[in-house]
Parts: sequence; C-alpha cells; structure tokens
Amino acid sequence: MRLLIKPFPEVIDHSFKFFKPENHMVKLEIPLLYSYGKIPVGEPNFFVSYPKAFVKWSDHKNALIQLKTQRAGEILRFNLLCYED
Repeated sequence: MRLLIKPFPEVIDHSFKFFKPENHMVKLEIPLLYSYGKIPVGEPNFFVSYPKAFVKWSDHKNALIQLKTQRAGEILRFNLLCYED
C-alpha cells in the first residue's frame, strides 16, 4: 500500500459585521479567498449555504456576494465554500 499525503492551505475563516436597514440589498466584496499567493487558473467554484445569496467572482482576488438583509434583530449566518477543480 502506498499513501500520498499532500498538504493544503488552512481554512480561511472570516466574520463580517455590518449594519443596514432591514430588507436592504447589500453587496459584500470578500478579499483573498486563497492563500500562498497562488492565482487560480480558471474561475473558482462557489457554494453558499444561504439560498437567497448570489455569489460571483469579481476578479482574481475577490468574490462578490449580494444578499438581502434580514429583519431587524435577526442574525444572518452562512457558509461560503470556494474551490478549484
């Protein structure tokens, strides 16, 4: 049996806090979703756990997330997975 272990970059964890009126459209630009200075060859794939959010790749460093804010007093939590095939 042969076992090949490939190290990979750590998971990047970001928390963003913003205060906007309820039911307001928000655009969040998330910087540098990858580490070690490697620029992706193609556009990375995104998976977002919040179905009402729209995610697109804005340039080789940033992702743009568009979503509608929650009602006043509610906290919105979601996960964004970015990967390259």
